[in-house]
Amino acid sequence: LKCDRKITVNGLLVSSRDINIGKFSIGCLFQCGQNDITVNHASGIASGLFAKRKINFDPCTGEVNVNGAVYASDEFKTLSLPREFNIIGGLIGRKLTMTSIWQPINVTMNNQYLSEALGATEFSPIITVEHWEEEY
Repeated sequence: LKCDRKITVNGLLVSSRDINIGKFSIGCLFQCGQNDITVNHASGIASGLFAKRKINFDPCTGEVNVNGAVYASDEFKTLSLPREFNIIGGLIGRKLTMTSIWQPINVTMNNQYLSEALGATEFSPIITVEHWEEEY
């Protein structure tokens, strides 16, 4: 999402690669503006942003209001966010990078939204360590 655009998602936005919001582009130099994204939730329906790799919020990001799960299987990154950033649901990523934040980032856990998007977990995963060495 770039070049002064606004998007409203009713439900779930899924990408087989990356989701980029507010990316600066030379081709959009004269259309420079904030890129807003809103994700709405409806009861019983999955909602949020899911990316197989990365979710990036770059300097031209405007207001972000997500009601649902934000899931990046690789990296979630924010850079120079000048406006409101609100997530009600949850934020999940292998690596979270937040740089030069100008406004508060509000993440409020909502277990119902997470369960609808990810499915209920019946059990906790078990991790077995077969070998452990320590050196001092």
